[in-house]
Amino acid sequence: MKTPKWLCFLSAFSMWGAGIALIPGTFSTLAALAILVSMAYAMVLEISGGTPFIAPDPYQIPKGDYVGPMGMGEPPSWEKAAMYVVMCLVVMACGGGLFSLDSQLIEPLVSSHLA
Repeated sequence: MKTPKWLCFLSAFSMWGAGIALIPGTFSTLAALAILVSMAYAMVLEISGGTPFIAPDPYQIPKGDYVGPMGMGEPPSWEKAAMYVVMCLVVMACGGGLFSLDSQLIEPLVSSHLA
């Protein structure tokens, strides 16, 4: 991956922690930002490696033409990373939703201080 090990561990931990935080909707904007940074970096790595945006259909690839670093599998693309970036931008713009803990706990505090 040509990435320092500490950065890989930081990315893995931030994605794990942010995913856990997004389940109940706590700190949705910060959690989405953590995932967005990791996925944007993944996009940069994939694009700089010459990976296409959309992977070819694995069933249309002639047998033996695609073997990834871990054997046969899904051909690489940066489409998934781009979709995660878009999803994180939506969560950051819209918030955690009506039933999120952010909405239930933090919004009343903010609105009481503004009134």
